[in-house]
Amino acid sequence: MDSLKTVVELASTGPIGFITVVLFLLAAVATFYFIYRGIRDFEVFLLERRRLEDEIIVKEEKTE
Repeated sequence: MDSLKTVVELASTGPIGFITVVLFLLAAVATFYFIYRGIRDFEVFLLERRRLEDEIIVKEEKTE
């Protein structure tokens, strides 16, 4: 709670403090979003790779 109190005090000091707090919060949200998207993209990459491997196996079985 002390950190929240500090953030509120900084935002209350004036326009510069408020803008600083808002930009910090936007940067934190953007960071979490990019981490989330990176994890999701990696998951899609792994699924697509597995699908392609399965497709190759099926083609090899058909040719034999």
